[in-house]
Amino acid sequence: VLGQVGPALMLVFSLIFLSELLLDRRRIRALFGEGSGATGWVYAILSGMFATGPAVVWFALMGRLRREGMRPALVAAFLYARAIKLPLVPLLIHYFGARYAFVLTTSLVFGAVLGGWFMEWCERFNRTER
Repeated sequence: VLGQVGPALMLVFSLIFLSELLLDRRRIRALFGEGSGATGWVYAILSGMFATGPAVVWFALMGRLRREGMRPALVAAFLYARAIKLPLVPLLIHYFGARYAFVLTTSLVFGAVLGGWFMEWCERFNRTER
């Protein structure tokens, strides 16, 4: 069993090691912090679209990134953008047509941005209320 699972485990551990090397607080704040601007939104939405796996894992990672300085708006946008499943887009086009797939994907991206803005507004409102 170890011979079959070993290569996959080595890949996973290598990716974890690389992420620990590359994702320090300074870099996270630059990419996803308060001054990230439009590039932060693009990175958050694209990474949400490419994210796979169970949401529980992503919640834990987003919590850690939030503690490291990631904006709450970008956390919400990332989690919302997970609804766009890129491997299923050709199937969506096949069954419902390209126009429907485009409208749905565009709506989900705009929903991610609106949800992110709303999340940030809620956090600011909560801070001022205390």
